[in-house]
Amino acid sequence: MNGLRWLRIRCNLSTSELADQLGVTRQAVCSWESGKKAIPEKRKNQMAAFFGIDRTYFDEIDEEKRNELIQKAMYFYQKDGKEIYLYRPNKTPKSHDETVTYFQKDREKSLDEEYLLAKKRKQQIIQEIEEQIEDKKETDCLLTKISHLHRGCDVYEITSKLFKKMKKEKAFLKIPYFCELMNVWKAMLLAYELLDEKSLSEEKVEEHWGEDVDFILHLSDKIKNHWEKEKTWHENETHKRSRTKSRANLWNGRTRRLDTRSRSSKRSRITSRPIRRNGSKSTGNRNRNG
Repeated sequence: MNGLRWLRIRCNLSTSELADQLGVTRQAVCSWESGKKAIPEKRKNQMAAFFGIDRTYFDEIDEEKRNELIQKAMYFYQKDGKEIYLYRPNKTPKSHDETVTYFQKDREKSLDEEYLLAKKRKQQIIQEIEEQIEDKKETDCLLTKISHLHRGCDVYEITSKLFKKMKKEKAFLKIPYFCELMNVWKAMLLAYELLDEKSLSEEKVEEHWGEDVDFILHLSDKIKNHWEKEKTWHENETHKRSRTKSRANLWNGRTRRLDTRSRSSKRSRITSRPIRRNGSKSTGNRNRNG
């Protein structure tokens, strides 16, 4: 891989920003990174002084050289709101952050690019939350809509309270507390079949740090067993109510049929009776009197 491009991204510099720093064109930097043109020795020396590393890292680098740079300490610089990381100590620090050493993971995108993607993800999550809480079914009555809104708010309000507590924790407990929350939530996802067990980390992390797979699996089994009992009970109750309702409907149907037959028979008897007129008991009596 091209060492210059890898370093530029790692240090959070765009091609234009590096070009301005070196006093060359953006096209020149792009041609060096693509391998179309060789980097002049003068520019290699200039970049070695700027980045704080040996000039051999700007050409093609292998896995070994990349790992050397990953394990090498970096230093924070800030100028006009722009954050960059270099391999040389900041001799004029203006904040505590500029005195701390940093060890970054390997990354394919610059920090600026990752920040934009993180903000985009946040907006997508917020939109999903709003859609899940807001009931847009116009056919539902107000009672249903109110219940739906409150249920959604209850779920995310709990999450908000947990997140607020994390911010109130001591500095050295913030990350352990976050990891604890993630372990519990992953156990729930695993129990409700929303997370594949294979996605859990296979690497053993240092005890009390990061993802605790054993704890997640143990807690997931507890949650799953509890949910299976609850689900079975409700399924049985629903089946019982359904059978009771079916029997009631069957009985009501029979009753209605019997009632219909009764009314039909009654009407038949009424229509078969002799018609009474002028106080006579029957047409036969009226004819005899006539």
